[in-house]
Amino acid sequence: MVALKVHFYFRIKENMWVYVPHLGMKKVFWLFNSLPLHGAIHYRQIVQIGTQWIYLSGIKTLNRDGSNIEFVIIATYSYDPQTLTVYKYRWQIETMFSALKTSGFNLEDTHLNDLERISKLLSLLCIAFIWALYIATKI
Repeated sequence: MVALKVHFYFRIKENMWVYVPHLGMKKVFWLFNSLPLHGAIHYRQIVQIGTQWIYLSGIKTLNRDGSNIEFVIIATYSYDPQTLTVYKYRWQIETMFSALKTSGFNLEDTHLNDLERISKLLSLLCIAFIWALYIATKI
């Protein structure tokens, strides 16, 4: 079996515990707490969650209603200064799939199981979604 290195970028909760060499166990937000508001950093030191060694990048920001500070912390297996940018693009894709499943598109209600039909429907829904987004931003 051939092992493939799939780049992962996933968000972790700010209250997760990580092992930081020479500092011990810390809640992950602690690594980013000294950032200014809207500040971002790519933590250079490798840390451990469970048995996995990972690199972290994070942003200190406000929640949606602007009432509390929150952290967007992204984990990946290699140090990558582009981590936050990559995650931002991937998050846009996740947002689109969420809209296709709900928000009026209701993709899952089709109950299709033929891959060719699913592919065609998904292509059409993506075009419709992008068109709706385009129209919404022009209004």
